[in-house]
Amino acid sequence: MLKNSFINLIVILLLTACTAQTPMPTPPVQNQQSWEMRQQSLSQLTRWQAEGALSIQTAKGTDSMQFNWQLQNQETYNLRLMGPVGAGYGILKTQPGQSAYFAPQNKVYRGSNPEALLAQVTGWRLPVENLYYWMRGLASPASKATLQFDNTHSHLVSLEQDGFQVTFQNYSGVNALDLPSKLLIENNVIRVKIVITQWQLK
Repeated sequence: MLKNSFINLIVILLLTACTAQTPMPTPPVQNQQSWEMRQQSLSQLTRWQAEGALSIQTAKGTDSMQFNWQLQNQETYNLRLMGPVGAGYGILKTQPGQSAYFAPQNKVYRGSNPEALLAQVTGWRLPVENLYYWMRGLASPASKATLQFDNTHSHLVSLEQDGFQVTFQNYSGVNALDLPSKLLIENNVIRVKIVITQWQLK
């Protein structure tokens, strides 16, 4: 009897430890908000820090990494990409009119366009400029988009824009806003999965 109780205690402690290492997403908080109101609130969010994991699949294979995106505005941000134990990949630093990618072994690459620079260095053609909007659950106003919503929360659940299909697979409540916590972005050359584990709004 005492032995069984001890085993049960160990199991409970292990489950608790696993739960602590994998924070559960917070349920959406603005369930009854219309899309027009939601869009207005999300458009006012222009500064943030987002952390999580992403995988990038191309014809050459799949890369998995952690990311930390510190953004002051659409043109000024630091996007840190980290491999296992913080090694590999690099940091994309962007200011108006200039971008730099700081790679391992003190290599620095510079350019005027962040998307072109990232493609040049890594081979990944990520739609960085559109991600500024897609990360918030919005379509970019710079081009035409086809949108689909759910009928319960007025969340954007998918969009087609600039040759990409974006699926918003989950939302979480953050500071009275519903923000995406899981996205799938794909076209005929790249497939990107993004899981956001932490939002810090500024």
